[in-house]
Amino acid sequence: MKNGHRTKTIAIFSGLLSMVVIIAWVLVFARGAKPDGTIEFMAGLCITGEIFLLLKTMFGAKLNIVGLGLVVYSLLNAAGYYGAQDNVLAAVVFAGLFVTVGILISMEVYTGYLQ
Repeated sequence: MKNGHRTKTIAIFSGLLSMVVIIAWVLVFARGAKPDGTIEFMAGLCITGEIFLLLKTMFGAKLNIVGLGLVVYSLLNAAGYYGAQDNVLAAVVFAGLFVTVGILISMEVYTGYLQ
């Protein structure tokens, strides 16, 4: 896979992940939860990083890696939370997403954009 395709794959995944996070939190907020700003910040970083990554700027790659780093933290936290609640399915899903995002971060570092 060439670097251009890899970059597009990372950017598209970041964008889709951000949209899913935003939709999930809209549903959570509709049920009466109060936003704390962290999730919105994470999704905003990923979307902004995706746009600049598709424009092939150094800033986009760095911004995207920060956004994905926040996603990794959130996924690991969620997997632990649901594991402690004995919700094995949710814990496995979040752990799988944790591994997937970790692979994408490795791909982004491997493309050389962060050097």
